[in-house]
Amino acid sequence: MKLYDFPLSPYCQKVRLVLTEKDLAYDKVFVDLTKNEQRKPEFQRLNPYSKVPVLDDDGEIVYDSTFINEYLVVRQVLFGQGEADFLAVRAQGEIVQFHSAVLLSEAVVV
Repeated sequence: MKLYDFPLSPYCQKVRLVLTEKDLAYDKVFVDLTKNEQRKPEFQRLNPYSKVPVLDDDGEIVYDSTFINEYLVVRQVLFGQGEADFLAVRAQGEIVQFHSAVLLSEAVVV
């Protein structure tokens, strides 16, 4: 796993905190924003918005710190803790969808 990173970026710091909290190994790839390295074509292939952070998880490219952190949580559930936890998370999501549908149906005036 690679994190394209600029040390002073608060968005990169947010991702590094989650990576550390989840005890996930990763390599840092320094992107020097002071030299506009984020504007180079090879970086823009990773993130067309030319912003850090970018996570490369064995070819799975994720950008935006919030999306990266969500990806890391789902990744840990899928690969780190086993099928039972994944099924519990999926069931919880289905319960939320069901309750949302019920609330919407009750709000409809006929």
